[in-house]
Amino acid sequence: MKKNLSKLNLFLELFQKGQIPNCYLGIKYKDQDILKKLITVTNTNNLVYSHSLSPNYLEYYVNKKEYKIVKIKQANKGYAIDVGEFENLQTFLEVQMSRRTRKSIRQSMRGLETNCKVSYRMFGSDISQDEYNALFDELRIMLDDRFEEKNEADEKLSQWSEIKLDFYEALNRNKAAMLVIYNSDIPIGISLNYLVNNILFCWISAYNTNYAKFSLGYVNLYKVVEWSLENNYKLIEWGYGDHDYKIKWSNSVYNFEHHIIYKRNSFIGVLLGKFECSKVYTKEFLKHNGIVDCMKKIKSKLN
Repeated sequence: MKKNLSKLNLFLELFQKGQIPNCYLGIKYKDQDILKKLITVTNTNNLVYSHSLSPNYLEYYVNKKEYKIVKIKQANKGYAIDVGEFENLQTFLEVQMSRRTRKSIRQSMRGLETNCKVSYRMFGSDISQDEYNALFDELRIMLDDRFEEKNEADEKLSQWSEIKLDFYEALNRNKAAMLVIYNSDIPIGISLNYLVNNILFCWISAYNTNYAKFSLGYVNLYKVVEWSLENNYKLIEWGYGDHDYKIKWSNSVYNFEHHIIYKRNSFIGVLLGKFECSKVYTKEFLKHNGIVDCMKKIKSKLN
């Protein structure tokens, strides 16, 4: 069955890996191809494709004579900033933020730039290997400190070597950008961002907790939005996960879909496709009605 079924996280496939599964003829955002060059990644012999976390604001095209596509609404919400209609950062802040929040952001920026010898740099393919390694080591320390404070584990840290290698390759292909906030020559905030056509995906960010009083998280967001507007990006993606900063900064909250795509002219493909649909429908029904969260709470109490 596994040979006939391909499963993947479509969001990460698009925005992190920059790839489109070949069961799609194309994927568009506001009538523009999500990727300028189509890179296919899955085996054409698969009968069924099961793609979770597919943003519903994208337009998906398949060969309807060959494939049947079923879209199931997921419980997961996605967050993004549509900056395409804004001329500059100040206009965005005035529309999106309350007066109180704008004042708080200005105070954070002013406090940081008054008390520190602050500078900002967005790295691309111009970064050296040594500089990259040093910054990634600093980023790891920042993340360790943050999750130790929260007494939580981050699954990304277990894949750190792979993350480090993949992001460096993306930088060299101009498919990523690393924002670094410095105090003199000391990095105090680092953000990893993937670039897909005219969309920027904010992936990982962290800052030195010794500078928490300057709200470096907001300063980082400010500089990312500013850079995106200056470089003609139309959308800033936060992805999935409910966090206060996403809710406050996002002007686009959307649903994810789970796509099941199966071959129409294959009896086995139709059978497996319908079976996969029933599994996903059941799973999402349980999530939408809070049953999954309830079971997790019961399990945690028992442990």
